[in-house]
This record gives sequence, C-alpha cells and structure tokens, in this order.
Amino acid sequence: MKFIHDSGRLEKGNFVKIKLFAFLLMASLWVGCETNKPGLYSYRDSVNGDNYELITDNRLDLASNPGTQVWLNASRISKGNGAVLYYLEVHYESVGAWLNIQPGETLALNIDGQEHRYSGVGSGYTRKTTSGKLVEDATYKAGASDIRAIAKARTVKVKIIGANGAMERDFMPDNTARFQKFVTNYLDPR
Repeated sequence: MKFIHDSGRLEKGNFVKIKLFAFLLMASLWVGCETNKPGLYSYRDSVNGDNYELITDNRLDLASNPGTQVWLNASRISKGNGAVLYYLEVHYESVGAWLNIQPGETLALNIDGQEHRYSGVGSGYTRKTTSGKLVEDATYKAGASDIRAIAKARTVKVKIIGANGAMERDFMPDNTARFQKFVTNYLDPR
C-alpha cells in the first residue's frame, strides 16, 4: 500500500501516524478540551507534550442542498520537539451518497483568485455511518502561510474532489472570521 503527498511518498508507517493523529484529534474534542473561543479549541497532550489548537465547526453552508454538509477546519500541532505542523481538515456528511475522497490532491482552494491544491491520504479509514448519515473525514498538510492567506482573503472557494463527484462551497463572513480568530490566537498572538 503506498500513498502520495506533496513531498513525495507517504510510507505505510507514516500512514499509521496519520491515523493516530486523526484519532488524537477526535479524542481531543471529547476529552480534556479547553474552549478558548467559540469554534476554537486547544488541548495539551500530557503524555507526549504536544499542543493541539483547532478550528472546529466551520461549516460551509449551502441552502440548496440541506442533505449534504461540509466543514473546512484547521489545526496546528506544536510538537514537544519544537516542530509545528499545520493541517486543513474536511468533514463531509450526507444522507444521500459517499463522496469517497481518494488519496492525492483532492482539496482545492481558490483564495482571492489563486488556486491552491492540497494532498492527503483520503477518507478511506474514516468513513462511517452515524445516525443515518454517511460521514467522511480527510486531512491535508498545509503551512502557516496557507492558514494566514485564508484568514486574510476576501473570497475563498472550496472544492473537495471525491471518486463519486465533487463538492463546492464558498466561505461566508463567519467562516473567514473563524480563521482570523485562529491566526490571532495561535499563529500571531500579541
């Protein structure tokens, strides 16, 4: 099994780390969370010393299709060894069909007219059915400059590409405001 991301090959051992990261991310939302502001959470892992800062509940609304919902969240992980990692996270829910997000460049953001593509391992290990909804999650490595660009943008158009089609959403002012708060609180604190 091999996966590709923007810096080359993602070996199976690293894939296990990504699965662990996804588990820790979800666990951090349920246990030991400290709410800083609505939609922003931080968590310190007392075992490894890593700090997790998250945007959660950044739903991208679309009134014409209420049976399908999409979120674009972000996270920052400050590792105990000093490394800092950034991720964009897609959460998809539908009462109709799987999006079936595959490995590769499956997230495209048009930020003020400039297209940015992000690569991830897909949603294959996160697909589940909950309360009659089909749910998928996909995580994409990003940089601090990507998070800042989203926060400063006048327009952000999101496209998530799946084997069963694509979802497109536009940022509304409250979506941009969540990224602005994230940058203010965690990337560029005063």
